[in-house]
Amino acid sequence: MFRLKKACLESIFIHMKAQFPNEGCGIIASQGMNPFELLKFYPVSNAHKQPRHHFSFDANDWIAVNDELRKNHYTLACYVHSHVEGDDTLSAEDLQAITDYKALQAIVYNIEKDSPSISFYRYNTTTKVYERYPLMFT
Repeated sequence: MFRLKKACLESIFIHMKAQFPNEGCGIIASQGMNPFELLKFYPVSNAHKQPRHHFSFDANDWIAVNDELRKNHYTLACYVHSHVEGDDTLSAEDLQAITDYKALQAIVYNIEKDSPSISFYRYNTTTKVYERYPLMFT
């Protein structure tokens, strides 16, 4: 089971609220020998031309995040983005855009409310579909 640090979760919610009413995005990193401990959130600017309904990583931010991952010996463990309208379901567009099936996917929703929520998905290599994946918060 994956574990998510509460400080990491708080960083995710702060970033997503700051991006509202546009979709926010970023990644969560883990470290070396413990890939199941999700340690740090790295925000990435949304460079999509229609950021209220779509997201794409800003190229310069993405390069900077990858440099930080290498420098800190971190591994990309999860892609995160928000849905400003709708629920926590991975959309057809989300599924079509995924190229890294090893990483978790996370959707942040209810951003405009006092208590935003987050759902995680993991790719099942047997059934070839993403399934909700429970996390432990530490």
